[in-house]
Amino acid sequence: VMKKQFRLLGLFVLGSLFAIGQDDATNLVKNGGFEQVEGRLKKREQIEAAVGWISPTKTKADLFSPKGGDEIGVPNNELGKEDALEGTNYAGFTAFSYNDKEPRTYLSTKLNETLKKGFKYCVTFNISLSEASKYASNNIGVHFSKRQFHFEEADKSIMGETHIIDKDNKIFNARYNWDKICGIYEAQGGEKFLNIGNFSSNKDTRYDRMKQDPDVRVRQIFSAYYYVDEISVKLIEENSDCDCKSASSLEAYQS
Repeated sequence: VMKKQFRLLGLFVLGSLFAIGQDDATNLVKNGGFEQVEGRLKKREQIEAAVGWISPTKTKADLFSPKGGDEIGVPNNELGKEDALEGTNYAGFTAFSYNDKEPRTYLSTKLNETLKKGFKYCVTFNISLSEASKYASNNIGVHFSKRQFHFEEADKSIMGETHIIDKDNKIFNARYNWDKICGIYEAQGGEKFLNIGNFSSNKDTRYDRMKQDPDVRVRQIFSAYYYVDEISVKLIEENSDCDCKSASSLEAYQS
């Protein structure tokens, strides 16, 4: 009986490890934590040094790393201070600027697989408002597209449907730790690219004006700038397979 129990326990452990491996393998976003980097990091606007990522407008999103120096370091950089959620690196983008004083920036990547019509996907990413931000905004989300956006000749705000957004579309004004944005997307079929940013007009975007943190000595910028880390898109069978609860938002779900 003992041998049988040990054998069953062994099979259970193997099965669990296999399931974990399978779960890891199902993320359709390559380099979702920005850990794979090619080339030297010297300055802002180097998101394209992160393997698999581009920025489709003239002004590029940023990549932050402990190897990046004072301007784009981790945890300290010219926009504030934040530890990576996982690993050592993260990215950053401008979601909103008062009267468009500073151009918005976006992150974009080609998915490992084209999304299938009618199938459901659990989509998650994590953001943190930088201390340099004079504003905080809502409308931060994911837009899936069949084609890659290319607006490199101009600073253009990309308008489109926001497919994944916070369930309350709240203004994200937390400067410390990470907020998880999570949702389920039912594919129309043929989507090949994931894009992160603000896809709504300024007049449709709500914002807060932020007071400068006296403990953090960074130059304020006239925008809502967010660090972003740990992005994933996973095929699911049931809605319950998408766990949108996280440590940072658990209280909101319980209240």
